[in-house]
Amino acid sequence: MRKILVKSSVVLLMLAATGLLVQGQIGISTLSIDLNLPPGGSFTGGFEVINNSEQPREFTVELKDYDRNIEGGLVLLNPGTHPRSLAKFLSFTPAQFTLAPTQKQVITFKVEIPATERGPHWAALAITSPAPSSGAQPPPPPGQQPSIPVTIGTAEQFIVKIRHTDPTNAVNRGRIVSVQALLPERDKPLRIVVEYENTGTTFQIAKTQLRIVNAKGEIVVQKKAEDMALLPGGKQRLEIPVTEKLPSGTYLALAIIDFGGDFLVAGQVRFKL
Repeated sequence: MRKILVKSSVVLLMLAATGLLVQGQIGISTLSIDLNLPPGGSFTGGFEVINNSEQPREFTVELKDYDRNIEGGLVLLNPGTHPRSLAKFLSFTPAQFTLAPTQKQVITFKVEIPATERGPHWAALAITSPAPSSGAQPPPPPGQQPSIPVTIGTAEQFIVKIRHTDPTNAVNRGRIVSVQALLPERDKPLRIVVEYENTGTTFQIAKTQLRIVNAKGEIVVQKKAEDMALLPGGKQRLEIPVTEKLPSGTYLALAIIDFGGDFLVAGQVRFKL
């Protein structure tokens, strides 16, 4: 989604304009919103929720802080508990609503950054709906993972992340903390473990490429790893399996990460098979 540098703005993320994210029996028009606001800036926006089931559905909306663990997993927190919480600057409506089948509801929110407050900040809105009392949830379409929304007990939940970047304090940088080689054992292949840190103040999608070089200087393995989503100041540990059969010898594993800045970062480790 394009970032918007504004002092004050109003944007609605509607189903017709942005496409509908559907899984199970409810849908939503977006799962993340990026705001580029200087101190003193404000933003008013909204997104839509739809009931795709054949029964009325009740919904609740809760404000949350969130973080990511070392594996990159999302961790929900009570609002106002994270040091970079956006919760105290964010309001929304409605907190509860009921939708008839095929009916839609706009959830509006407003972010107001004080003139003395520097970013970045982030928070999330958790939209939860108890599952219908009868009937099984239909499977996802072929080729799609059943991860949106998350099913919690008998409820379905979407998490909409709202991320605020301060253009007066936006520094995009990062570093590789360590690179390790975990040798094959039992049913586990060779694994290269990279720990990366976002040392800047922007939100990053870090793209990693792994190269394995033999003693002759030849690249014998080259592959891309899954992207890492990092919060400002966050760290992530990425384990890259190497399933290719390599003969005995000495190797160099080189990890190269593109975090979207003006340069790439790299780290390496030597190992022997």
